Amino acid sequence: MPAPALSLRLAFASITTLAMLAVSMPLHAEPQVFGRIHLDYGTHAEDERDLGDGHRLRRARLGVGGAIDRRWSYHSELDLAGSEVDFADVWIGYSGFDAGKVRAGQFKVPFSLDELTSSNSTTFIERALPNVFAPSRRVGIGFHSLDENLDISVMAFGQQLGEADDRVADGSDENYGFAARVRGTALRQDDRLLHLGMALANEKPRHEGDETVRFRPRPESSIAGISLVDTGDIENVDRLERRGLETAWRHGRFLAQGEYIQVDLDRGGQSDYSFDGYYAQMSWMLTGQRKRYRNGMFENPRLRRGETAWEFAVRYSEVDLNDGGIQGGTQRNKGFGLNYYPNPDVRVMANYLRVRSRFQGDTDDPSIWLIRGQVNF
Repeated sequence: MPAPALSLRLAFASITTLAMLAVSMPLHAEPQVFGRIHLDYGTHAEDERDLGDGHRLRRARLGVGGAIDRRWSYHSELDLAGSEVDFADVWIGYSGFDAGKVRAGQFKVPFSLDELTSSNSTTFIERALPNVFAPSRRVGIGFHSLDENLDISVMAFGQQLGEADDRVADGSDENYGFAARVRGTALRQDDRLLHLGMALANEKPRHEGDETVRFRPRPESSIAGISLVDTGDIENVDRLERRGLETAWRHGRFLAQGEYIQVDLDRGGQSDYSFDGYYAQMSWMLTGQRKRYRNGMFENPRLRRGETAWEFAVRYSEVDLNDGGIQGGTQRNKGFGLNYYPNPDVRVMANYLRVRSRFQGDTDDPSIWLIRGQVNF
């Protein structure tokens, strides 16, 4: 049996089996309803290309989840922000092993601290430029350990929910891949914490006769809806190999975080290509609180009743999409952010971005102002 078909059948067989077992069990607790609303507004000081100003409902998610019993759990979340209803996380989990937890369904591939951090807790409105290389949510089956100080996550994955109809219509095979991430706390005492991590992901692109890959990051703003750098379609890609390194240092109210991501495109004897990017960011809780650290990710500060918080942040990010015959360009962003937390469920964010891009000999250096109103429940 071909590897793609085997991977796909394994994933769906696992999901179906877990679903049948789970629904036959009485609920251990009342279902929890949750959601988030992110409303953005952006304006631009244009340089070469026109960038539209305006607002966007970035996310409007509604979900339900909880415990089925002491071993089984479930999570189902939809995003209503676009013209169509999209799936976010939809999975069933089993935690009956001492070593860790198994999860089957659609969830995030274990790769990149920035990507794995919830959009409710990211320091900036949009993730950094190198996030273009990170795989996001995919259908698959994965395992992760439950040790707070050392976590190993692995996942076998296919494509996202909602893409199957397109695949069937054009007769192509599903993409498939495998990923692994190791993260740990090298130091954790008092108010100091050092986070270290690395991840690998190997993926076979979706088959359409000519396997095509394209990278075109947005300039850390979703309002304009365009990219300033772009590799264009790269054909005949047999495999994508991603590597990532991540680190973070928290000392009291101060948090520094950075990542480096590289992606190699194996084209089976033809010209191979390699692209990379990195970011470094720092934030200060001006009102004295500190970011929480849970399950290997940093979350918003915990607020007492009646307490508010302010946070200031800076970030530098860069991507390089030039290699050999592919001249996709380079982009460097400097970002400044101010976040206000009036209560644990509301956040107001303001970002200023100074962009420097160069694409096939031409430069485009706009400035971007963004505001977000965020509610989660």
